[in-house]
Amino acid sequence: MTTPGSLRNAGTHNQILREKGLKVNSIELGDFRWQVHAGGYELRKQHDSSELWVCGRYPASSTILSSRRSTEPARKTPALHRKFAELVTQGDDAILRFADEYGDLGIGESVEFEPGHGSWGEPLKRWRLEAFAMSVHIKTIEASRGGSLASLNHQIVLMGQFQEIAKLTNPAWGGYAASIGLLAPRTFTRKEPAVKHLRQMVALTIARQLDGHVYVYPAERKQTIEYRIRPGNLLGFLWATTALDFEGRSEARVCLNCGQEFFIASALGARGNRRFCSDACKTATYRKRKVEAVKLAAAGDTAEQIAEKLSVPGSLTSAEAVQRWIAKL
Repeated sequence: MTTPGSLRNAGTHNQILREKGLKVNSIELGDFRWQVHAGGYELRKQHDSSELWVCGRYPASSTILSSRRSTEPARKTPALHRKFAELVTQGDDAILRFADEYGDLGIGESVEFEPGHGSWGEPLKRWRLEAFAMSVHIKTIEASRGGSLASLNHQIVLMGQFQEIAKLTNPAWGGYAASIGLLAPRTFTRKEPAVKHLRQMVALTIARQLDGHVYVYPAERKQTIEYRIRPGNLLGFLWATTALDFEGRSEARVCLNCGQEFFIASALGARGNRRFCSDACKTATYRKRKVEAVKLAAAGDTAEQIAEKLSVPGSLTSAEAVQRWIAKL
Protein backbone atom coordinates (compact mmCIF):
# COMPACT_ATOMS: atom_id res chain seq x y z
CA MET A 1 0.00 0.00 0.00
CA THR A 2 1.29 3.43 -0.90
CA THR A 3 1.95 5.64 2.09
CA PRO A 4 1.37 9.41 2.11
CA GLY A 5 5.12 9.97 2.29
CA SER A 6 5.70 8.27 -1.05
CA LEU A 7 3.36 10.78 -2.72
CA ARG A 8 5.45 13.71 -1.64
CA ASN A 9 6.85 14.40 -5.12
CA ALA A 10 3.68 13.85 -7.17
CA GLY A 11 2.73 17.53 -7.12
CA THR A 12 6.29 18.50 -8.06
CA HIS A 13 6.23 16.15 -11.07
CA ASN A 14 2.97 17.71 -12.26
CA GLN A 15 4.44 21.23 -11.89
CA ILE A 16 7.52 20.26 -13.93
CA LEU A 17 5.29 18.96 -16.70
CA ARG A 18 3.31 22.20 -16.75
CA GLU A 19 6.46 24.31 -16.87
CA LYS A 20 7.89 22.29 -19.76
CA GLY A 21 4.61 22.28 -21.66
CA LEU A 22 4.49 18.47 -21.73
CA LYS A 23 1.16 16.79 -22.32
CA VAL A 24 -0.25 13.97 -20.22
CA ASN A 25 -1.55 11.52 -22.81
CA SER A 26 -3.66 9.19 -20.72
CA ILE A 27 -4.97 8.16 -17.32
CA GLU A 28 -4.34 4.52 -16.41
CA LEU A 29 -6.52 3.06 -13.69
CA GLY A 30 -7.46 -0.46 -14.76
CA ASP A 31 -4.75 -2.27 -12.79
CA PHE A 32 -4.87 -0.02 -9.72
CA ARG A 33 -4.82 -2.08 -6.51
CA TRP A 34 -5.41 -0.88 -2.98
CA GLN A 35 -5.14 -2.35 0.48
CA VAL A 36 -8.07 -2.70 2.90
CA HIS A 37 -7.92 -3.46 6.63
CA ALA A 38 -9.15 -7.03 6.99
CA GLY A 39 -10.60 -6.15 10.39
CA GLY A 40 -12.63 -3.25 8.99
CA TYR A 41 -12.72 0.36 10.09
CA GLU A 42 -14.04 2.30 13.05
CA LEU A 43 -14.42 5.88 14.27
CA ARG A 44 -12.18 6.99 17.12
CA LYS A 45 -12.05 10.29 18.98
CA GLN A 46 -8.83 12.25 19.36
CA HIS A 47 -7.91 12.34 23.05
CA ASP A 48 -7.60 16.13 23.35
CA SER A 49 -10.55 17.12 21.13
CA SER A 50 -13.95 15.94 19.91
CA GLU A 51 -12.71 15.34 16.35
CA LEU A 52 -13.52 11.90 14.92
CA TRP A 53 -11.10 9.87 12.82
CA VAL A 54 -11.56 6.92 10.44
CA CYS A 55 -9.15 4.19 11.62
CA GLY A 56 -8.43 0.59 10.72
CA ARG A 57 -8.97 -2.08 13.35
CA TYR A 58 -5.81 -4.02 14.23
CA PRO A 59 -6.30 -7.28 16.16
CA ALA A 60 -3.77 -7.51 18.99
CA SER A 61 -2.08 -10.56 17.46
CA SER A 62 -1.78 -9.19 13.92
CA THR A 63 0.82 -7.17 12.06
CA ILE A 64 0.12 -4.32 9.64
CA LEU A 65 0.74 -6.56 6.62
CA SER A 66 -1.22 -9.58 7.87
CA SER A 67 -4.26 -7.45 8.68
CA ARG A 68 -4.73 -6.20 5.11
CA ARG A 69 -6.32 -7.58 1.96
CA SER A 70 -5.98 -6.36 -1.62
CA THR A 71 -8.81 -5.01 -3.77
CA GLU A 72 -9.18 -3.72 -7.35
CA PRO A 73 -11.65 -0.79 -7.31
CA ALA A 74 -11.89 -0.45 -11.11
CA ARG A 75 -12.94 -4.07 -11.46
CA LYS A 76 -15.18 -4.14 -8.41
CA THR A 77 -17.15 -0.92 -9.00
CA PRO A 78 -16.32 1.00 -12.22
CA ALA A 79 -18.20 4.17 -11.15
CA LEU A 80 -16.83 4.23 -7.61
CA HIS A 81 -16.48 8.03 -7.66
CA ARG A 82 -20.27 8.35 -7.95
CA LYS A 83 -20.82 5.93 -5.09
CA PHE A 84 -18.35 7.90 -2.98
CA ALA A 85 -20.13 11.18 -3.82
CA GLU A 86 -23.38 9.76 -2.44
CA LEU A 87 -21.78 9.67 1.03
CA VAL A 88 -22.37 13.43 1.29
CA THR A 89 -26.02 12.78 2.22
CA GLN A 90 -25.40 9.65 4.30
CA GLY A 91 -24.35 9.03 7.89
CA ASP A 92 -21.12 7.92 9.50
CA ASP A 93 -22.07 4.24 9.19
CA ALA A 94 -22.17 4.58 5.39
CA ILE A 95 -18.65 6.01 5.40
CA LEU A 96 -17.41 3.07 7.46
CA ARG A 97 -19.14 0.58 5.14
CA PHE A 98 -17.44 2.25 2.17
CA ALA A 99 -14.07 2.03 3.93
CA ASP A 100 -14.70 -1.62 4.87
CA GLU A 101 -15.23 -2.48 1.21
CA TYR A 102 -12.71 -0.23 -0.58
CA GLY A 103 -10.21 0.90 2.07
CA ASP A 104 -9.11 4.25 3.46
CA LEU A 105 -8.47 7.22 1.18
CA GLY A 106 -4.70 7.17 1.66
CA ILE A 107 -4.54 10.56 3.40
CA GLY A 108 -3.70 9.29 6.90
CA GLU A 109 -2.11 11.41 9.61
CA SER A 110 -0.43 10.59 12.90
CA VAL A 111 -2.85 11.19 15.77
CA GLU A 112 -3.01 10.41 19.49
CA PHE A 113 -6.15 8.63 20.65
CA GLU A 114 -4.51 8.05 23.99
CA PRO A 115 -1.95 10.43 25.56
CA GLY A 116 1.56 9.47 24.47
CA HIS A 117 0.42 6.76 22.05
CA GLY A 118 0.55 7.76 18.39
CA SER A 119 -1.61 6.00 15.80
CA TRP A 120 -2.78 6.49 12.23
CA GLY A 121 -6.12 7.79 11.01
CA GLU A 122 -7.97 9.99 8.55
CA PRO A 123 -10.16 12.92 9.69
CA LEU A 124 -13.85 12.17 9.25
CA LYS A 125 -14.39 15.81 8.25
CA ARG A 126 -11.93 15.31 5.37
CA TRP A 127 -13.95 12.32 4.13
CA ARG A 128 -17.06 14.48 4.19
CA LEU A 129 -15.35 17.38 2.41
CA GLU A 130 -14.05 15.11 -0.37
CA ALA A 131 -17.51 13.50 -0.80
CA PHE A 132 -19.07 16.97 -0.97
CA ALA A 133 -16.48 18.11 -3.51
CA MET A 134 -17.02 15.05 -5.69
CA SER A 135 -20.80 15.43 -5.51
CA VAL A 136 -20.57 19.09 -6.61
CA HIS A 137 -18.25 18.19 -9.49
CA ILE A 138 -20.44 15.33 -10.75
CA LYS A 139 -23.58 17.52 -10.72
CA THR A 140 -21.61 20.26 -12.45
CA ILE A 141 -20.37 17.88 -15.14
CA GLU A 142 -23.93 16.75 -15.80
CA ALA A 143 -25.21 20.36 -15.93
CA SER A 144 -22.50 21.30 -18.44
CA ARG A 145 -23.71 18.56 -20.79
CA GLY A 146 -27.26 19.78 -21.22
CA GLY A 147 -28.53 21.69 -18.25
CA SER A 148 -30.71 24.79 -18.45
CA LEU A 149 -29.21 28.26 -18.08
CA ALA A 150 -30.61 28.41 -14.54
CA SER A 151 -28.97 25.11 -13.58
CA LEU A 152 -25.66 26.22 -15.11
CA ASN A 153 -25.65 29.45 -13.10
CA HIS A 154 -26.62 27.50 -9.97
CA GLN A 155 -23.70 25.10 -10.40
CA ILE A 156 -21.32 28.00 -10.97
CA VAL A 157 -22.39 29.36 -7.58
CA LEU A 158 -21.91 25.93 -5.95
CA MET A 159 -18.45 25.57 -7.50
CA GLY A 160 -17.55 28.96 -6.07
CA GLN A 161 -18.78 27.89 -2.62
CA PHE A 162 -16.70 24.73 -2.86
CA GLN A 163 -13.62 26.78 -3.70
CA GLU A 164 -14.13 28.98 -0.64
CA ILE A 165 -14.62 25.95 1.65
CA ALA A 166 -11.51 24.31 0.21
CA LYS A 167 -9.46 27.45 0.87
CA LEU A 168 -10.57 27.48 4.52
CA THR A 169 -9.89 23.78 5.17
CA ASN A 170 -6.68 23.45 3.15
CA PRO A 171 -4.24 26.41 3.19
CA ALA A 172 -2.45 25.08 0.09
CA TRP A 173 -5.68 25.38 -1.90
CA GLY A 174 -5.72 29.16 -1.68
CA GLY A 175 -2.18 29.45 -2.99
CA TYR A 176 -2.97 27.08 -5.84
CA ALA A 177 -6.09 29.07 -6.75
CA ALA A 178 -4.10 32.30 -6.90
CA SER A 179 -1.23 30.79 -8.89
CA ILE A 180 -3.45 29.56 -11.74
CA GLY A 181 -5.97 32.37 -11.68
CA LEU A 182 -8.93 30.24 -10.62
CA LEU A 183 -12.10 31.50 -12.23
CA ALA A 184 -14.51 33.39 -10.00
CA PRO A 185 -18.28 32.68 -10.04
CA ARG A 186 -20.43 35.00 -12.15
CA THR A 187 -23.93 35.03 -13.63
CA PHE A 188 -24.47 34.48 -17.36
CA THR A 189 -27.38 35.35 -19.64
CA ARG A 190 -26.44 32.88 -22.40
CA LYS A 191 -25.77 29.15 -22.18
CA GLU A 192 -22.66 28.92 -24.37
CA PRO A 193 -20.39 31.16 -22.28
CA ALA A 194 -21.90 29.70 -19.09
CA VAL A 195 -20.95 26.16 -20.17
CA LYS A 196 -17.44 27.28 -21.14
CA HIS A 197 -16.91 29.07 -17.81
CA LEU A 198 -18.27 26.14 -15.82
CA ARG A 199 -16.11 23.58 -17.62
CA GLN A 200 -13.03 25.72 -17.01
CA MET A 201 -13.87 25.87 -13.31
CA VAL A 202 -14.28 22.09 -13.20
CA ALA A 203 -11.06 21.41 -15.10
CA LEU A 204 -9.00 23.60 -12.76
CA THR A 205 -10.50 22.28 -9.54
CA ILE A 206 -10.17 18.63 -10.61
CA ALA A 207 -6.50 19.32 -11.37
CA ARG A 208 -6.09 20.66 -7.83
CA GLN A 209 -7.90 17.71 -6.30
CA LEU A 210 -5.62 15.32 -8.21
CA ASP A 211 -2.43 17.11 -7.21
CA GLY A 212 -0.46 15.15 -4.62
CA HIS A 213 -2.54 12.00 -5.07
CA VAL A 214 -1.37 10.80 -8.49
CA TYR A 215 1.93 10.10 -10.24
CA VAL A 216 2.91 11.32 -13.68
CA TYR A 217 5.34 8.94 -15.35
CA PRO A 218 6.85 8.49 -18.84
CA ALA A 219 6.03 5.42 -20.93
CA GLU A 220 7.48 4.45 -24.30
CA ARG A 221 4.91 3.79 -27.02
CA LYS A 222 5.75 3.20 -30.69
CA GLN A 223 9.16 4.86 -30.35
CA THR A 224 7.66 7.95 -28.69
CA ILE A 225 7.39 8.96 -25.05
CA GLU A 226 3.96 9.46 -23.53
CA TYR A 227 3.20 10.85 -20.09
CA ARG A 228 0.57 9.01 -18.12
CA ILE A 229 -1.23 9.44 -14.83
CA ARG A 230 -1.57 6.69 -12.26
CA PRO A 231 -3.18 7.07 -8.82
CA GLY A 232 -1.03 6.82 -5.73
CA ASN A 233 -3.94 6.26 -3.35
CA LEU A 234 -7.68 5.66 -3.36
CA LEU A 235 -8.48 9.37 -3.29
CA GLY A 236 -6.34 9.84 -6.41
CA PHE A 237 -8.21 6.98 -8.08
CA LEU A 238 -11.58 8.57 -7.25
CA TRP A 239 -10.59 11.97 -8.65
CA ALA A 240 -8.99 10.39 -11.72
CA THR A 241 -12.26 8.59 -12.52
CA THR A 242 -14.05 11.91 -12.02
CA ALA A 243 -11.63 13.40 -14.57
CA LEU A 244 -12.54 10.65 -17.03
CA ASP A 245 -16.21 11.38 -16.41
CA PHE A 246 -15.55 15.05 -17.12
CA GLU A 247 -13.70 14.25 -20.35
CA GLY A 248 -16.65 12.19 -21.57
CA ARG A 249 -14.55 9.04 -21.62
CA SER A 250 -17.17 7.06 -19.72
CA GLU A 251 -20.47 5.54 -20.80
CA ALA A 252 -23.61 5.09 -18.70
CA ARG A 253 -25.22 1.65 -18.69
CA VAL A 254 -27.85 -0.19 -16.66
CA CYS A 255 -26.83 -3.31 -14.74
CA LEU A 256 -28.65 -6.43 -15.98
CA ASN A 257 -28.92 -7.75 -12.42
CA CYS A 258 -29.79 -4.89 -10.06
CA GLY A 259 -30.99 -2.27 -12.56
CA GLN A 260 -28.65 0.41 -11.21
CA GLU A 261 -26.88 2.79 -13.58
CA PHE A 262 -23.10 2.40 -13.81
CA PHE A 263 -20.32 3.88 -15.91
CA ILE A 264 -17.51 2.25 -17.86
CA ALA A 265 -14.33 3.82 -19.21
CA SER A 266 -11.52 2.36 -21.31
CA ALA A 267 -8.90 3.76 -18.93
CA LEU A 268 -10.40 1.65 -16.17
CA GLY A 269 -9.64 -1.43 -18.18
CA ALA A 270 -13.39 -1.93 -18.59
CA ARG A 271 -14.55 -4.29 -21.31
CA GLY A 272 -16.67 -2.62 -23.97
CA ASN A 273 -19.39 -5.28 -23.58
CA ARG A 274 -19.61 -5.10 -19.80
CA ARG A 275 -23.24 -5.29 -18.64
CA PHE A 276 -22.92 -5.59 -14.85
CA CYS A 277 -22.10 -2.87 -12.32
CA SER A 278 -19.92 -5.19 -10.21
CA ASP A 279 -18.53 -8.70 -9.96
CA ALA A 280 -21.14 -9.42 -7.28
CA CYS A 281 -23.98 -8.69 -9.72
CA LYS A 282 -22.30 -10.73 -12.44
CA THR A 283 -21.99 -13.71 -10.08
CA ALA A 284 -25.60 -13.33 -8.90
CA THR A 285 -26.87 -13.41 -12.50
CA TYR A 286 -24.73 -16.45 -13.27
CA ARG A 287 -26.24 -18.32 -10.32
CA LYS A 288 -29.79 -17.31 -11.27
CA ARG A 289 -29.26 -18.61 -14.80
CA LYS A 290 -27.96 -21.94 -13.53
CA VAL A 291 -31.06 -22.39 -11.34
CA GLU A 292 -33.37 -21.39 -14.20
CA ALA A 293 -31.54 -23.70 -16.61
CA VAL A 294 -32.10 -26.67 -14.31
CA LYS A 295 -35.82 -25.85 -14.07
CA LEU A 296 -36.20 -25.52 -17.84
CA ALA A 297 -34.31 -28.79 -18.43
CA ALA A 298 -36.58 -30.57 -15.98
CA ALA A 299 -39.54 -29.23 -17.97
CA GLY A 300 -38.13 -30.80 -21.13
CA ASP A 301 -36.34 -27.94 -22.91
CA THR A 302 -33.17 -28.75 -24.86
CA ALA A 303 -29.84 -27.09 -24.10
CA GLU A 304 -30.20 -24.93 -27.24
CA GLN A 305 -33.70 -23.79 -26.24
CA ILE A 306 -32.56 -22.97 -22.71
CA ALA A 307 -29.55 -21.00 -23.98
CA GLU A 308 -31.82 -18.94 -26.24
CA LYS A 309 -34.26 -18.19 -23.41
CA LEU A 310 -31.55 -17.16 -20.94
CA SER A 311 -29.56 -14.98 -23.35
CA VAL A 312 -30.05 -11.22 -23.34
CA PRO A 313 -28.32 -8.53 -25.45
CA GLY A 314 -24.76 -8.11 -24.21
CA SER A 315 -24.86 -11.25 -22.06
CA LEU A 316 -25.26 -14.45 -24.04
CA THR A 317 -25.56 -17.98 -22.69
CA SER A 318 -24.13 -20.85 -24.75
CA ALA A 319 -25.63 -24.31 -25.17
CA GLU A 320 -22.31 -25.76 -23.96
CA ALA A 321 -22.61 -23.84 -20.69
CA VAL A 322 -26.18 -25.05 -20.23
CA GLN A 323 -25.09 -28.64 -20.79
CA ARG A 324 -22.49 -28.29 -17.98
CA TRP A 325 -25.13 -26.83 -15.63
CA ILE A 326 -27.63 -29.63 -16.19
CA ALA A 327 -25.11 -32.49 -16.43
CA LYS A 328 -25.91 -33.66 -12.88
CA LEU A 329 -29.65 -34.03 -13.52
